[in-house]
Amino acid sequence: MIDSIEEYNVAKAIVQSESSANWDALRGGKGDWPKDKPDKWKMYKNFSISELKDEMKGYKQNAATATGSAGEILLASQASAGLQAPGQTESLEEMFVRVMKREVGPMVSREVGPLKKSLDIVLADMLDPWENIHSETNSVVEQAEIANLQPVSAFYGMKQRGQCMVIGACSHAQITCAHIWPRWTRGRGLEAYELSRLDVNNPRNFLRLHKSIERAFDHKRLTFVPVSMSTAGELLMEVVLLDPALFSEDITYNQATVKFETLHHKHFNYLFTPTKTPFTRLLSAHTIRAFSKGKAIGWPEAEHHEAEARGSAVEQARRSLGEESHAMKYLFSL
Repeated sequence: MIDSIEEYNVAKAIVQSESSANWDALRGGKGDWPKDKPDKWKMYKNFSISELKDEMKGYKQNAATATGSAGEILLASQASAGLQAPGQTESLEEMFVRVMKREVGPMVSREVGPLKKSLDIVLADMLDPWENIHSETNSVVEQAEIANLQPVSAFYGMKQRGQCMVIGACSHAQITCAHIWPRWTRGRGLEAYELSRLDVNNPRNFLRLHKSIERAFDHKRLTFVPVSMSTAGELLMEVVLLDPALFSEDITYNQATVKFETLHHKHFNYLFTPTKTPFTRLLSAHTIRAFSKGKAIGWPEAEHHEAEARGSAVEQARRSLGEESHAMKYLFSL
């Protein structure tokens, strides 16, 4: 999750300023965020103090491994720049971060950056986050829903209650803020799509969905594909069912129970606009993964329409990423 000095410093400020109980209250929506605190704090709202400490520790270990002993870096910097010994004016941790930023950062960007980008893409192509979806406790799900409801609804200009992007008006208890790139990854893998790990909690990584639709999406039993984009940039999406068994399963909303097959090729009730659009590159990635899974299993919809769906997904990714991006060349090549 922590990939830079800037992100490290934000996490450090939280750990040093907030008790575990107070932080849990803030991220659970039970308190008011301090007005003098950076908005970036809210990007960590799904992680506890102990998880942040683990991420900080992992960041320092990775940095030390990539560049040699942290002690050697500090000593070399002191010798060359005449720095004071640790403890006189700043802690060893503070000196480590400062020296890493000044001495190591440029070298990593210059020599390791291109290699890291290539490795990110290779790993993203090998690892499918939707293949490892696992159940979370009700308390974790509820906390995440409370934390994400307001920012996600505000971003899309939707009412906070009673609105599913696919179905439209619906009982609030049946709707959830659904991650596109799964929450369990903590954002790992997003770098390959030219996003930050913190973007896992970006409102653009969410859709407001009926819980049954979310579960089917998470397990790639259905996917969302673009239908059309207007000259004004308005994007219309539709639901495509892939798993044959899903067609006969029930979905209940508005006090009625119908079959999932009624959602097959159903257009979204919500029309995306240029300023209210999710990360479509991630929706494209899901479509390609879902059709690949279906084709391998032998689902008829996937076998018959995989090429068409892939072409549509690639075009959508191209609009999101640009023709010359690494991700476009290696993750979305036809």
